[in-house]
Amino acid sequence: MALVDWVGKHRELVRFAVVGGICFAVTNAVNYALKLTVLTDKPVTALVTAVIIATIVSYVLNREWSFRTRGGRERHHEAAL
Repeated sequence: MALVDWVGKHRELVRFAVVGGICFAVTNAVNYALKLTVLTDKPVTALVTAVIIATIVSYVLNREWSFRTRGGRERHHEAAL
Protein backbone atom coordinates (compact mmCIF):
# COMPACT_ATOMS: atom_id res chain seq x y z
CA MET A 1 0.00 0.00 0.00
CA ALA A 2 1.44 3.31 -1.04
CA LEU A 3 1.88 6.09 1.49
CA VAL A 4 -0.55 8.36 -0.36
CA ASP A 5 -3.24 5.67 -0.21
CA TRP A 6 -2.63 5.14 3.51
CA VAL A 7 -2.82 8.86 4.27
CA GLY A 8 -6.01 9.16 2.26
CA LYS A 9 -7.57 6.24 4.05
CA HIS A 10 -6.53 7.45 7.52
CA ARG A 11 -7.04 11.19 7.03
CA GLU A 12 -8.50 11.79 10.51
CA LEU A 13 -5.61 9.97 12.18
CA VAL A 14 -3.04 12.04 10.29
CA ARG A 15 -4.85 15.28 11.13
CA PHE A 16 -5.11 14.25 14.79
CA ALA A 17 -1.36 13.59 14.86
CA VAL A 18 -0.65 16.98 13.26
CA VAL A 19 -2.81 18.70 15.88
CA GLY A 20 -0.89 16.84 18.59
CA GLY A 21 2.41 18.09 17.19
CA ILE A 22 1.12 21.64 16.96
CA CYS A 23 -0.09 21.54 20.55
CA PHE A 24 3.23 20.12 21.73
CA ALA A 25 4.93 23.11 20.09
CA VAL A 26 2.37 25.52 21.58
CA THR A 27 2.93 24.07 25.06
CA ASN A 28 6.69 24.43 24.83
CA ALA A 29 6.61 27.89 23.25
CA VAL A 30 4.18 29.34 25.79
CA ASN A 31 5.94 27.62 28.69
CA TYR A 32 9.37 28.96 27.79
CA ALA A 33 8.01 32.40 26.90
CA LEU A 34 6.36 32.68 30.30
CA LYS A 35 9.35 31.22 32.16
CA LEU A 36 11.79 33.58 30.52
CA THR A 37 9.69 36.73 30.88
CA VAL A 38 6.78 37.09 33.28
CA LEU A 39 6.90 34.00 35.50
CA THR A 40 10.62 33.56 36.12
CA ASP A 41 10.03 32.66 39.77
CA LYS A 42 7.08 30.34 39.12
CA PRO A 43 7.90 27.64 36.54
CA VAL A 44 5.01 25.39 37.58
CA THR A 45 2.50 28.18 37.03
CA ALA A 46 4.04 28.80 33.62
CA LEU A 47 3.65 25.13 32.69
CA VAL A 48 0.07 24.92 33.96
CA THR A 49 -0.84 28.02 31.95
CA ALA A 50 0.83 26.61 28.84
CA VAL A 51 -1.00 23.30 29.20
CA ILE A 52 -4.37 25.04 29.59
CA ILE A 53 -3.75 27.14 26.48
CA ALA A 54 -2.60 24.10 24.48
CA THR A 55 -5.67 22.14 25.62
CA ILE A 56 -7.96 24.86 24.30
CA VAL A 57 -6.03 25.00 21.01
CA SER A 58 -6.23 21.21 20.74
CA TYR A 59 -9.98 21.16 21.31
CA VAL A 60 -10.63 23.86 18.72
CA LEU A 61 -8.33 22.36 16.07
CA ASN A 62 -9.64 18.83 16.54
CA ARG A 63 -13.25 20.00 16.51
CA GLU A 64 -12.92 22.29 13.49
CA TRP A 65 -10.30 20.47 11.42
CA SER A 66 -9.59 16.87 12.39
CA PHE A 67 -13.12 15.66 13.10
CA ARG A 68 -15.31 18.29 11.47
CA THR A 69 -17.19 15.68 9.40
CA ARG A 70 -18.37 13.79 12.47
CA GLY A 71 -21.53 14.66 14.28
CA GLY A 72 -21.56 15.52 17.89
CA ARG A 73 -23.26 17.46 20.57
CA GLU A 74 -23.54 21.20 20.64
CA ARG A 75 -20.28 23.07 21.14
CA HIS A 76 -21.04 24.46 24.58
CA HIS A 77 -21.96 20.97 25.82
CA GLU A 78 -18.77 19.41 24.41
CA ALA A 79 -16.65 22.21 25.81
CA ALA A 80 -18.18 21.71 29.24
CA LEU A 81 -17.36 18.02 29.11
